[in-house]
Amino acid sequence: MAAARRLRASAERPRQELYLIYGQHSGDFLALGRARQAHLDYLHQLDMNGELVAAGPLLEREGTSYQGAGCFLIRAADYAAALEVAHNDPYHREGVRENLVSSWLVSEGSLYQLVATQREQL
Repeated sequence: MAAARRLRASAERPRQELYLIYGQHSGDFLALGRARQAHLDYLHQLDMNGELVAAGPLLEREGTSYQGAGCFLIRAADYAAALEVAHNDPYHREGVRENLVSSWLVSEGSLYQLVATQREQL
């Protein structure tokens, strides 16, 4: 019964579609370092525009080493707009990372509430 109520409640709520941009590292750590500030500036610009939800590096299983990969979560009008954001990232433009885009339908949890609230304010 409880599961059915949760499913019904989630079906009644508007869905929050976001885009996850996963950056797979090329292996060139010198290029990563050279493009880092431009990448961070780009993320800051996305944040100031209300597009960035979250961003950060991905660590290995133990959580102790960084191999150059990262991801960021954005709001975008559609997949094409998200792809444009991904391809304009300095890491992607400089060949440091290959940015891959996936649509993510946020339908449950505290992130859903946060995104829904922020969406109303935009």
